[in-house]
Amino acid sequence: METRSEDFKTYLQEELILRCKKNPAYSLRSFAKSLGLSPSFLSKILNGQRRITDQVFQKITTQLNLEPQLFATFQGASTDASEADLSLKNLQLEYFKIISDWYHYALIELTNLEGFKNSPDWIANKLGITVNQAKAAVDRLLALELLEVRKGKLRPTSGGNTTTKNDFTDLAFKKMQDDLLNKALHSLWNEDIDKRDHTSICMAIHPADIPEVKKRLKKARRDICQYLERPQDTKPTQVYNLSLSFFALSKESV
Repeated sequence: METRSEDFKTYLQEELILRCKKNPAYSLRSFAKSLGLSPSFLSKILNGQRRITDQVFQKITTQLNLEPQLFATFQGASTDASEADLSLKNLQLEYFKIISDWYHYALIELTNLEGFKNSPDWIANKLGITVNQAKAAVDRLLALELLEVRKGKLRPTSGGNTTTKNDFTDLAFKKMQDDLLNKALHSLWNEDIDKRDHTSICMAIHPADIPEVKKRLKKARRDICQYLERPQDTKPTQVYNLSLSFFALSKESV
């Protein structure tokens, strides 16, 4: 088996970007050290100047402690693997990127705003991402038919299918929610209170009621979404995210 170098190289690039976003002092040298590689060797891998051998792949994935599903996605296919199998893996990886990076969903909603411009610079400025991220996101959403060009304008597809299910969906959602939680913290400390809502309540519960609570939260999310997206005389002007947190503050009795 051979490692699918191009997909894994892209993953490493995105992982480095994510770590640098979380810690401005983080660098390629820091990343290389965490992977047990020299900075120059890692740089050549990220620039496509060195092939990722099976031995290097095993070393890096061990250091990253990848979940089994994601590991399997990057693991090379045997020489007799069908073209359909490889296409499916590529498709799954593209969906993984869409789910794990919050701005893909935001970009879809952005196309509904008043004055939307199909320009990577405009999109990047509006969402606070890089121009390259904006370009890649548009291309990915178009390729997966989650966006389409209609009468010269970028629009969501009629189906509005922005979710998928595969073996590593859970990991993708974890990565996305991690980003959204960090953005929620930024909003908490930097946005005016009339433009946000951060509240909480503590309660004593019976764990058996949790499934019903999850159903009610799901309904509440949909009701709020339906209200906010109701037909109005003018187009929306902002894209918002609604995150509801319901989790244990105490440990279970032992």
